[in-house]
Amino acid sequence: RREALQAYGLVTAVEPDHYAALCGVADAQLALNMLPDAEASAARALRAQPNENRAYMIRAMVRLRRNDFNGAIGDLEDAKRTGYDGEDWNEAYSIACSLQGDALLKTNDFAAARTSYENALSHGNSDRPHLDLLFHLAYTDLALGNTAEAEAGMRHVLSIDSDYYSANATFGTHLAKRAEVRSNDAAEAAALLLKAVEQKPLTNAEVEFHLGVAYVKLEDFTRAASAFHRTLQVDPEHAGAADAISLVEGQLSLTAISKSFSEKDDAMAASKISNPKVMAKGELGRSIDDIAPLRDDGSGSDSRHNSLEVCKNYPHTKR
Repeated sequence: RREALQAYGLVTAVEPDHYAALCGVADAQLALNMLPDAEASAARALRAQPNENRAYMIRAMVRLRRNDFNGAIGDLEDAKRTGYDGEDWNEAYSIACSLQGDALLKTNDFAAARTSYENALSHGNSDRPHLDLLFHLAYTDLALGNTAEAEAGMRHVLSIDSDYYSANATFGTHLAKRAEVRSNDAAEAAALLLKAVEQKPLTNAEVEFHLGVAYVKLEDFTRAASAFHRTLQVDPEHAGAADAISLVEGQLSLTAISKSFSEKDDAMAASKISNPKVMAKGELGRSIDDIAPLRDDGSGSDSRHNSLEVCKNYPHTKR
């Protein structure tokens, strides 16, 4: 490339506006990563021949490398206007629009980013669209409140690659936020977020936190508490995780207390069934043996039959 640069330089030294030589210089400079020089050489070529497309294509590639995505898109459109066409143009235009969308996304300009991603998809390979483009299009729909389109887009991405981390994390978080208690959305959110956590454990506090939220809505407080504790491992200053832990662990304590009372009640009921003395004492305040000496006929009989009859009629029977 350096030899080519020198050779083309000899030509432009003699003929400064030689279009082909200037394009050759710009191309060699691009290959050598001499980006400002390459852009300047392409601009000189365009001043010499403004209706030739090669210099537009070279400058578009330079501008892409310099993160001037608007400039690159403009050059690509001028290249097409002046007759350049083909799959390499479509690929370059799709890449430029995609990168422009990424830049706009960083500034939260979701509407403009969505337009860029749509343009990128329309000029890319329609048979095998780039998965990142599909995800980013769905993501911008989600940010813009286009819920139905966003959910369809996320499901499309996951139908192609069920292990796509960003889709699992983003879609799972969305579902966890909107899910009702014991709903299918809550179950789906938990499954998606659990997959994301397993793929990249202890890396994203929000993913861990919303996994906890999904478990709360499934009323699985033990798993919810674990997720909230992991949230604090990732981000000790996380807003909400500490309060969430207090709430779910409080719920777990209440559940344990309730279960304890329930078990005691069950044990007492079982004891009553197997031991009539306990039943009588628990329900009547005294045992069958206490009541047994009572006589129903004044004869002093202490038969168990008479005692049971007394129990049956208690408290109306006086001792």
